[in-house]
Amino acid sequence: MKITKNTISNVYKSEQRSQFHGYNLVEELFCDSSGFGKDWESALTTEQLEVKLFDFCSEHGQIYTFITKVGQFQVFIGVYTKDDTKEYKTFTKHKKNLKYDDNFIYSYDTKVAEIKGNNAFLSSWSLGGKTKSRTTTKHIKYACNELNLILND
Repeated sequence: MKITKNTISNVYKSEQRSQFHGYNLVEELFCDSSGFGKDWESALTTEQLEVKLFDFCSEHGQIYTFITKVGQFQVFIGVYTKDDTKEYKTFTKHKKNLKYDDNFIYSYDTKVAEIKGNNAFLSSWSLGGKTKSRTTTKHIKYACNELNLILND
């Protein structure tokens, strides 16, 4: 979830992810998710979390947050900046959400396939608990076709 000083409350809409390609970790925060946390507990309360995020936004401009781990009453929230240093190639179709480099194919910034020679091997990924989607499958097949790669499951 993209966060700025004006949109800090959007952190509560962050999605759960297991891969963070294209992002650099700033810090992983241990946070209360029950709403009953106390200031003296090790997990950040909502107020403490929002202060931390404001400080990160002051330092980095905009940040990105994702839920990295979920417990019964707490969550870990990864705070990231976007890695704009890497050069990616795009396709004729799906320019915004599908890209590749010499080693991988990415769908919505998630590494979905590894390129080795003339082959593409599916990567293990999870996004919001899902490990497959119609869109991702369509992206992988399209990319393999455009790059003349043999898809290996």
